[in-house]
Amino acid sequence: MKTQDNIPHPLAGQWVEVLGALYGLPWSNHIFWLDFDKTMAKAQFFPIQIPGEDCPSTPIDNHIYSRFDPDDPAKKLIVCVTVDDGLLIGQDALIFEQELIATLKERYGDNLTYKEVTQDFCGSRLTRSPKDALSFDLEKYILKTVQLAGLENEPGATAPSREDLFDAPTDPSPADQPIYSNLMGKLTFIAQIRYDVAKEATHLAKVISAPTVSDMEKLVLVIRYLHYTSGDGPTYYSEEGVVLYAWVDVAFAVHINGRSQTGYYLCIGRDSAPFYARAEEQKSCIALGPSEGEYVGMSEVSKAIIRFGQVLAAIGFPQQGPTIMLEDSNSAIKLAEGPSIKRKSKHIFVREHFVRDLLRQDITSLEKVPTAQQNADILTKPKTPTKHIFEAERLLNKSHK
Repeated sequence: MKTQDNIPHPLAGQWVEVLGALYGLPWSNHIFWLDFDKTMAKAQFFPIQIPGEDCPSTPIDNHIYSRFDPDDPAKKLIVCVTVDDGLLIGQDALIFEQELIATLKERYGDNLTYKEVTQDFCGSRLTRSPKDALSFDLEKYILKTVQLAGLENEPGATAPSREDLFDAPTDPSPADQPIYSNLMGKLTFIAQIRYDVAKEATHLAKVISAPTVSDMEKLVLVIRYLHYTSGDGPTYYSEEGVVLYAWVDVAFAVHINGRSQTGYYLCIGRDSAPFYARAEEQKSCIALGPSEGEYVGMSEVSKAIIRFGQVLAAIGFPQQGPTIMLEDSNSAIKLAEGPSIKRKSKHIFVREHFVRDLLRQDITSLEKVPTAQQNADILTKPKTPTKHIFEAERLLNKSHK
């Protein structure tokens, strides 16, 4: 990088000509966010701060800012910023919005694009239904991914995986790693809101450095399924207000190394679609039985409940009671709620007993649901096409779309 010859340049302080850069230069994002934080603070918007976390001005790509009326906390404006896209969500806060736009234009110029009502954010299409539900989808992005994979003329698939998802490869021949890596990057982005392919995306990402032909076939099946369901996405709707729920389930010893698969998600409103989900192999231990696996899964989701409960409180929605965890294992619930740890459970790592402490503090509570009504089950193991379609529609809350 070199400076212009005619210093001071007419655009000094606003623009710089970049003649060269290092890919992945870590401090570039950090410097941008420091400047952006100062600009937002000028409009009285501040990053939410989670207790025990580092300062939010770190080299990451997602920030949440908020501003409240001190005389009327119901008047608020929350700004979610991802890279260079921002989404404003507010209530009775038009003046906050006007002041923010004026401040951003003062700092970044008139090139700032602003829409009073938007139908897209970070590549997602937003749709509001007559029932006042909000739906997201990535149809355009998915169709581009299908085209990139050369699958636009291939038949769609009605499920993203088969029973062999977690099995060892039947064809261990090496696949084309750059192609696999490129498609896997697309799938990882899509899975951020397409929670019905979360377990496939997480599992297939583990072999991104050395994929086999079998892995590539599994990845192609996921993309064919996304093509078939390209217009699907999560629908958010709650008649309870901003009430946090957690669904958790575990498939015992489904991985070839004997580990279990945990699937859980958080949602606002009992039956709303997830806003956060995890579907992954248990890493902390190898569960010795189904109830132990479920118990470990409950401890994992408990950590997420703490974090997102703090996020909700920071943006003006503190929870008024314990967050309900919906679990289908009676034995795991009894282990968590029991007055003491039984001798046969002494081998469970201490860190997994975190859930017991939260129950005692009334931060969380447990509710038994029948296995057939366990919404998180789709995150733990492959399904037949018929069952997958049913569970995916339930997970994404398509009934309110």
